[in-house]
Amino acid sequence: MIAARSALQYNIAMWVRRTRHKPTRFSFGVALLAALASSCAPKPLTLGFIGGLSGRNADLGISGRNGALIAVEEANEKGGVRGRRVVLEPIDDAQDEAKAVAAYASLSAAGAYAVIGPMTSDMALAIVAAYDKGPPLVSPTASSPILSGLDDIFLRVNPPNASEAEWLARYAHADGVRKPLVIYDESNKAFSEGIAAAFSARYAELSGRQAMRISFDSERGARHAALAAEARETGADGLVIVASASEAANLAQQLRKAGFDGLLYGTGWAMTQALLDNGGASIEGMAFTHYFDPNGVGERWLRFRSRYERQFGRPADFVAGLGWLAASAAIEAYRSAPRLPAKEAILKRASFDGLQGELIMDRYGDAELERFKIVVRDGAFVSAP
Repeated sequence: MIAARSALQYNIAMWVRRTRHKPTRFSFGVALLAALASSCAPKPLTLGFIGGLSGRNADLGISGRNGALIAVEEANEKGGVRGRRVVLEPIDDAQDEAKAVAAYASLSAAGAYAVIGPMTSDMALAIVAAYDKGPPLVSPTASSPILSGLDDIFLRVNPPNASEAEWLARYAHADGVRKPLVIYDESNKAFSEGIAAAFSARYAELSGRQAMRISFDSERGARHAALAAEARETGADGLVIVASASEAANLAQQLRKAGFDGLLYGTGWAMTQALLDNGGASIEGMAFTHYFDPNGVGERWLRFRSRYERQFGRPADFVAGLGWLAASAAIEAYRSAPRLPAKEAILKRASFDGLQGELIMDRYGDAELERFKIVVRDGAFVSAP
């Protein structure tokens, strides 16, 4: 293709020299040959993106999309991938299963090489239930264990949430929590119920005591003050909130107003800038376990963080980093094995350089990453010893 393009460009140049003094023939010929030349250019490598870009939980989708966009821009700044420009085509699923399925159908029909997303487990389960063939989903953040160990279109760059719940249980036990309570949002049931169950099981193993649970559905309008009062009445001294950033921030504020002075723990679902923006003093000391270290000093992370803040006017969070990683994995897989279907190329390569260490995928596309303990301190996420 490159040789053909060079020959065509040479022939165009020679023709222009012979006909430049014949205006009508020259104008028509240049237009025709320009069209022929452009038809030889390789088609862009299209990556789709599916995530919630509107509504109260849009922080997750927006950060993931922005991170993926930086990965695409970086590839194009280096000349594209194997001569092809990379483009990102984002679609808002509005955290609605029907819209997520329709978005996947549209991107598949448009010839997307891979689809970055979706951002939540419920949306991923809906797409996987509807399609067993097509471009692979490479999710930055969907972590339900229901999606683990399956030979399907779903791949991910973050570990399943069972390990997150187990580490939170270890922290709570080590912190001296004797009466833990898990409050979880059923609007992302595949994720939240899994976290609640895994936390309870691990805490029981460590302490011999059972964790209490309260569920709510933010889609039906959560009554945070009532939830906080119910939680206060349980006598819990440690509380795990499994909800989005906005829901967790509101609930934490109401808990403190209700007089709860115990320890707070959260999940990656809430660990975004929106939690810091809206939680205020109520979330000070809230603990998380994550494979993202906000205080990381590696060159790759610092370069990404600087670019993200400069480009989008806000700090880079772990979701942005995972969006970048998901898009980078798809791009690098194509670079390594352009003739293979995307899923095969990604799984064949299996190992990818992340912003804070190496990503390793198993044969089912489930990921492994090192974890850190993160706490909110002075209005920021910081790593804890």
